[in-house]
Amino acid sequence: MQETHGDGYWSAGIRRAGKLQYFAIGHLGPFHSVLTAAIHWFNAQSRLNFVPARSESAAHVLIEIGDPMVSFEGYPEPPDPLPAIQTRGLTLPSAKRQDKVKIFLPANPCMSVRKIGARPTGGKVKKYIITHELFHAAGLDEHSDASLKDAFCDGEDLYDQAGDKNAEEDSVWLKGTSGGSDGNPRNQISGLFPLNGNATAQRLNAIWP
Repeated sequence: MQETHGDGYWSAGIRRAGKLQYFAIGHLGPFHSVLTAAIHWFNAQSRLNFVPARSESAAHVLIEIGDPMVSFEGYPEPPDPLPAIQTRGLTLPSAKRQDKVKIFLPANPCMSVRKIGARPTGGKVKKYIITHELFHAAGLDEHSDASLKDAFCDGEDLYDQAGDKNAEEDSVWLKGTSGGSDGNPRNQISGLFPLNGNATAQRLNAIWP
């Protein structure tokens, strides 16, 4: 998720460099083990590369576990709350600086399991959550119907499905599909399928030439 500002809010100089430096504020809790994999996946799909920053002040993209209701450098309007157990994140561009955005991640993303209730989700879904927010951090704003079968799909078009055996089988699916029984793995959004030059990739490449 992201507050609406329009594609390509990074300055021309940053876009020419083709890199965004990222920095994790504190320990990322349940996301610590999947951040590197999400970054590697994204870098393989785009002309843009996310690279580690040496310090918080040097970073273009800050990543933290937290509540975005706390102001981010003078953001003019309070953003939507981020429940600790939801399986979506939120990305906010700074209101004061054109060279800074922040990704907020939920503290304990969970799946609802029959007879158990909520339990922490697995690595595939956590990787999906980060990857989706990297698209926003890269400069993509609003979702489109063209992204329905990649990781930039609008969260309103998705539903979560808990794995039958363990959290690593958890997945995220497009609404209107049969949750796996149709045998079409392209609908399993948490699988993070390659963009292969699709409309989402074209939007990225328009920002990062």
